[in-house]
Amino acid sequence: HWKDSKPGPVASIDWCSKVAKYTTSVIPAEKLVMGMPFYGRSWQDKKNDRAFKFTTIQNMLKDKFDIIKNFDGANPGFEYTDTVKVTLYYDTPESLMSKIKIYYETGIKNIGFWRIGQESKEIWDLIDNFTNSH
Repeated sequence: HWKDSKPGPVASIDWCSKVAKYTTSVIPAEKLVMGMPFYGRSWQDKKNDRAFKFTTIQNMLKDKFDIIKNFDGANPGFEYTDTVKVTLYYDTPESLMSKIKIYYETGIKNIGFWRIGQESKEIWDLIDNFTNSH
């Protein structure tokens, strides 16, 4: 999922599995490096940074009770507080390991992360334990 998509994981387990199966069918696994995120993404139920028609603005002035009007000479404007619902998806060390195992099972041994330094330190212990047992 991405900025303008519906909410969902940056790279779902199903998507990672499909990508691994497809790429290994057309590219030798030893040439692949699979990218993995050390970040999450959020979506809001309202997009407040947008253009408004004059009639919409007039309706907002009537409907909003907590408006703070800011009239600066010839530049009218206002501020208001609006509550938004935020949906956020992210990976944990365990969910990253699930993806690493899928890649390993399809023959892909190389992974890269975006961005080193943003991760939980636990992921490195999990990777060490996995690689030492395989």
